[in-house]
Amino acid sequence: MELLRKKLGEENFGILSAGKVVNDVGTHTIFSPAMQQVLEQFEQIKIKYDGTLDETRSNIQFPGDLYGLDDPANGINEGVLTLTK
Repeated sequence: MELLRKKLGEENFGILSAGKVVNDVGTHTIFSPAMQQVLEQFEQIKIKYDGTLDETRSNIQFPGDLYGLDDPANGINEGVLTLTK
């Protein structure tokens, strides 16, 4: 969660989380549908990670209002976050 909050900033993280407070993840944490989509993509990247970076396997597409977000300084281009080491 902290990685997403850092990359997106508070305002955009709030959009992704639909305004729900997301500090810790536990057994009773409820995520917005948009946050669920992002976390599912991250989980697939994490499962397939073999110690090398492959941009085709290291991208997370943000849904909804964040679809066209551009923030190159944080690795976000046209709503796609590229994960690096």
